Amino acid sequence: MPSFFDRLKFNRKPFRDRKTADGVPKDKEAKQPEPREAKAKRGPAETGGAHRVLIRPIVSEKATRLAQEHTYVFEVGRSATKDQVARAVAAVYGVVPRRVNMAVVAGHRVRFGKVTGKMRDWKKAIVTLPTGAKIDLFSEG
Repeated sequence: MPSFFDRLKFNRKPFRDRKTADGVPKDKEAKQPEPREAKAKRGPAETGGAHRVLIRPIVSEKATRLAQEHTYVFEVGRSATKDQVARAVAAVYGVVPRRVNMAVVAGHRVRFGKVTGKMRDWKKAIVTLPTGAKIDLFSEG
């Protein structure tokens, strides 16, 4: 990792030394984007604000059993609506859901010695896909 002083202008080479043989600066050379394989799941750059709506998939015994019936469970933002969740699933996974159900899950009551507290409340979305549609939640990337 470069240090702070490496980033300062006086430590950089003069501009004329950074040019290639044809006179184009090395920083400005046209870089060809590397071809990417088509992935079922896309990142935040391609999906807009979907990564703020879908926080994470819920992996539990019940959710795994529901996945066999084309129903998936996600933790979503507290202000997310059914329509926003449906659009986010379509943007990230490329499948338009048939139905979206929402539930606010109350945080568990906990104790740390004498002190009692409460875990945060969270919202979950139960997304039902059309027959034959599938989401691969455990793919790499």
